[in-house]
Amino acid sequence: MEGVNQSLAISLDSLERGEKTECGDAWEARPFSQPQQVLLITLRLLSSNNWEQQMKGLFDIRHLAICHSEILLSRLHDVSVAITKEVKKHHSKVSGCVVVTLGELFKTLRKQMDHEVDRIASVLIPKLGDSSKLIREAADQSLGVMVVNVTTAHAKTALMATGVGHCNALVWKCAAKPLLTVMGHMGAEKLLSDTCGRTRLLLCALKVPHTSVGTVEDTGQLLGLKGLLTAQEFQSRMKGLALLLDHCKSNPQLISSNIFQIFGVLVLTLQDSHKRVSQQALEVFAVIIPIVRGALKPVMPHLMTAVLSNLNSKDSGIYAMAVKVLEAI
Repeated sequence: MEGVNQSLAISLDSLERGEKTECGDAWEARPFSQPQQVLLITLRLLSSNNWEQQMKGLFDIRHLAICHSEILLSRLHDVSVAITKEVKKHHSKVSGCVVVTLGELFKTLRKQMDHEVDRIASVLIPKLGDSSKLIREAADQSLGVMVVNVTTAHAKTALMATGVGHCNALVWKCAAKPLLTVMGHMGAEKLLSDTCGRTRLLLCALKVPHTSVGTVEDTGQLLGLKGLLTAQEFQSRMKGLALLLDHCKSNPQLISSNIFQIFGVLVLTLQDSHKRVSQQALEVFAVIIPIVRGALKPVMPHLMTAVLSNLNSKDSGIYAMAVKVLEAI
């Protein structure tokens, strides 16, 4: 128990500093004397309102997967439901550790996770667009582990169902990467022979990162802009918004012709956890909407959703700017 607590402290400190964490690899998992009892206690810990108890429950799940997989498998669906509920928590430490834990379950239990793939992918994929770079990278890694360990057909179904049609352009572009891995296993023809109408979207998803921007200079400007808008420091994200405004004024064609590449990261700033960033994003949108005009039409429904969510803000400045953006629209 002491080793687990020490590992918990190490992982929490790492998450607080924004460092990558393996959520417990520092301790050596040893068999529990009463694994059935531990599993029951763990399920209660996961449903707790105390984030430290939730983290302890997540460590114990990984412990059980390594040392008592047969016990864990007997309640795997219940465990899957309990864990995926936690990924939606607002506490970044819990959410981040959940994402890592799910990846570890895929690595440990492999194809025995097949029947839980759809549920887990449906909560991991949206995390590809999380405001936290740490969580985005963890989700990307866990999905990568998923596609090489579960049955290929299950991975394909889950990724196509949730990732390809996602409203966030950044999410479906990132979801295309594990789909390429799936394609390598089953072949492009079989992958694309679906009847769900998502094939067209997947070709779009794979093509977007290669969209021509005309010149090497434009490419560099776009990369710099996206880097600032997704930076960990809020000051950098604010600089990115200011740079976007400058580009819209000086080179509106650059923004208009690459709206899908930019919008996926840009919409995140409208829902940024830092109030100064979200308010500045609204201010910038109010100015650029008349400039880029028709180019926003394909993403307008998703833009509206992000703007409308700010009408619930208790911050008077954010609320006022959200109204101003709606007027501009």
